Amino acid sequence: MRRKLMDGGRTMAVGNLWEPVSGVFWATAPSILDGSRWIADLNGSSFFITVFGALVGAFAGAWAAQRSAKNGKRRDELATEIRVVNAGIILSHAIFESVLSAQVEYIGPAKDRYEAERDKYLKALESPPVSGEILINFNLQRFPELPTPVDQLQPLILQQGSTPALRAIVALVESSGLLHEAINLRNVYLDKFERKEIPPGFSYPDVYFGLAAKDGHHQHFSSVVAAISLYGDDVVYYSRRLCEHLSQHGKILKKELKKISGEPVGIVEFNFVEVDKKGLCPPQENYKGWEGGYVEEHQRHRWWRWWCK
Repeated sequence: MRRKLMDGGRTMAVGNLWEPVSGVFWATAPSILDGSRWIADLNGSSFFITVFGALVGAFAGAWAAQRSAKNGKRRDELATEIRVVNAGIILSHAIFESVLSAQVEYIGPAKDRYEAERDKYLKALESPPVSGEILINFNLQRFPELPTPVDQLQPLILQQGSTPALRAIVALVESSGLLHEAINLRNVYLDKFERKEIPPGFSYPDVYFGLAAKDGHHQHFSSVVAAISLYGDDVVYYSRRLCEHLSQHGKILKKELKKISGEPVGIVEFNFVEVDKKGLCPPQENYKGWEGGYVEEHQRHRWWRWWCK
């Protein structure tokens, strides 16, 4: 096929040109650019296999490296948090054991004797003895300082991810502080009793038992006796719940760590069956308001979100 081209007013004869492809005239057949036939021709090409394999390998290597780095970072985070959880369980159980022992050994018995002596004194007032003298056994025993390491425990709990455990530590810190304050106040009143510092208008039994007198009620000491027992129960309950929440959270962390790494790890767990059988712990019914004040909802993850991870 012959064509004529115009070049500055001159006519040139050009022979056997192909139709323009993308605005360019080719002197030979555009076999490479003609459609997509060239792609099919590369299917068995060693060059194509080499390049494509290199690209796939590079992508897979980058993805594997990124995933390995991500898993390594998460593994370190989980291992650190598990150590924190185990330390928190040990400290919270130490508080539980310390205060529970105090409740059983001297706080509870002292409260029982106090109430028994108070009832005995009131009955004696109603029916005085023949001698006219009422004998009272005043318990002036001092309570020792309780080892409750909440200052060391609190920063540990803030480093882990269990919200119920955070609630428990807040309640534990508050009740532990109130317990120590009540014990110290009781010791202050014991000092006053030993020095016979009785407010005007009141007798010794009036102040000790918190009884009504002509000048009113002086119930400071009787309130302190009740408060020590109450706050002691609170510390026992919240320290136990903290142990349980941390153990549950630790098991979740352990399960996740097992998926990432085969590294063996253990979660500290204490058994409360015996103390429950003996009825030493305060019943959960007394803390329904606190237990029901928070409900944790877990959002379900869609399959496509898991696939994108």
